[in-house]
Amino acid sequence: MKRSHGLGPLFLLAAVLLIPLQPTLAAVRPAAVSSNVARAQQLAADVREFASAPGLSRAKREKRIATAVRTAVVAATAYRQDPSAVLGAASELAAAATHAAPAYADVIIKAAALAPGVSRIDGAASAIRSAALSGAKGKPVRAAQGTGKKKTAAKPVVRAAAPEPEPEYEPADHAVEMTAESGVGAAVYPEEEMPEPNLPGRRRSVDAPAFAVSATLDVGARYDDNVYLTPTAEVNDTIISAKPGLSMRWGDKSQTHGSLSYAESFDTYLDDTSPNVALGNGDFLFAFDTGVSAGSANASYRQLYQTNTDLAAAGVVQLIHTDLISAGLNLQVKPWAKIGAELGVNYADTNYKFPGLIGNSQIGVPFNTLFSVTPKTDLSLGYTFGTQRPEGGGDSSKDHYLNAGARGQFTAKLSGSFNVGYQTRRVGDNPDDHMLAFNGRFDYELTPRTALNLGMSRNFNASSAGASTKNTSFQLGLKTEFSPQFQMSAAVVYYDNDYGSGVFRPDQIEPAARTDHLWEGNLTASYLFTDWFSTSAAYYLRNNNSTLPDVEFNSNVLSLSLGLKY
Repeated sequence: MKRSHGLGPLFLLAAVLLIPLQPTLAAVRPAAVSSNVARAQQLAADVREFASAPGLSRAKREKRIATAVRTAVVAATAYRQDPSAVLGAASELAAAATHAAPAYADVIIKAAALAPGVSRIDGAASAIRSAALSGAKGKPVRAAQGTGKKKTAAKPVVRAAAPEPEPEYEPADHAVEMTAESGVGAAVYPEEEMPEPNLPGRRRSVDAPAFAVSATLDVGARYDDNVYLTPTAEVNDTIISAKPGLSMRWGDKSQTHGSLSYAESFDTYLDDTSPNVALGNGDFLFAFDTGVSAGSANASYRQLYQTNTDLAAAGVVQLIHTDLISAGLNLQVKPWAKIGAELGVNYADTNYKFPGLIGNSQIGVPFNTLFSVTPKTDLSLGYTFGTQRPEGGGDSSKDHYLNAGARGQFTAKLSGSFNVGYQTRRVGDNPDDHMLAFNGRFDYELTPRTALNLGMSRNFNASSAGASTKNTSFQLGLKTEFSPQFQMSAAVVYYDNDYGSGVFRPDQIEPAARTDHLWEGNLTASYLFTDWFSTSAAYYLRNNNSTLPDVEFNSNVLSLSLGLKY
């Protein structure tokens, strides 16, 4: 019997993560902090975007601006020892941010003055205030002290940190998404995207670079105790991955922005449970917002390599390639203060690289009429026409969804959107199927650093065996930031997949009728050492109960990764 590698590579990677990094990082500190100009330009662009973001309350804008300022100051001063250098970097960033949004000067000054390493310097608050107010007027700021005057007094004295209130900031939205395969209940475990000061897709100012390119590399290992998702005789393996990528972003002032990224993941199975694979992932986004109209275009490409439970139901146990392509267009106009409209087109294609499995393509055309009931909240009345076509021929569906809902800022701490309505489906000459359908997401701010989110959906789909399915899901997530560098998230997800008859391909053998109840849980921790180096650890737990015993399973996955960005 071949010896299993087990958790050994994961323990080795964990040991590497725990090795003291200060000597290594010290060698690159001069290069990492040599230029504060680019960071100040990016911060100004971010602050300008938050200050002009439509649909946000004043309090929400202040929190986002404070978060951006605090994160930038921490990144710029993390390895500076000289108090004058620390204060100079913080002052320069505060000046740039205040110049971008003078109306939020007090928020910016407070966030910069209370940042770790800055708050312990005597006179920091007054120096930063002076620099920020000068920046608001367009005056230059000297790097040493944050003012235009040369000081002859002694260097600032570092004092013990006193308990002071910290500025409020909003947790970054970076929870790991666990994507279920269309109608079959399998899932992919993507590596987590680490939060970073220079987020793609942010609208730029005229002072910021109009075009930016970043190279990334994620190196990780994950241990899977049930690779094939079988009910018995589980097979485990350790998968080592290297994921190089390239991303681009661009913008024109603050009305349009876009991003394009692609990464290729090279996965090696140490125990040879599967051949080594290379999987691609790409994303595109373009959006604009003029205040009266807003629109977006997006596209994504995903390659998965995982077990399909429809194959397991037929007694076939192996991993298969699946290609997922999606694209969408959306346009929203609000010519009057209280009335607006929204029109979209969405496309999705699922292609299984295995004979006998039936892929499909979906098209949805939603139209919504919007009625403003408060400056922050809209009611909606909508209709969506959809169709789902099986790959290789067969009957297509005609789907209709009449719905009503609401979106916006419901309270000071609760925001989101939802719709609920009546959905019908007809496939070929088969009788109509119908159900109560819904979609929604809510975000609730528990504390300035902790957010709770709830997502839900119920709609029609199709399995890889040609069956029409009714899919229901609920997700409860929690995200918290212990500091701008250290974040954790947790989520619990429930899927209910009800498999109907094989109406899409009546020429095929009728798939077995079944109902699956799938539970997923995940816990993720991430740490941002610098704006170019990060690490994360995650644990996933999955359990599927089904009326068909052959597709029941339990699965545990533990992963560790390192992220680099240039």
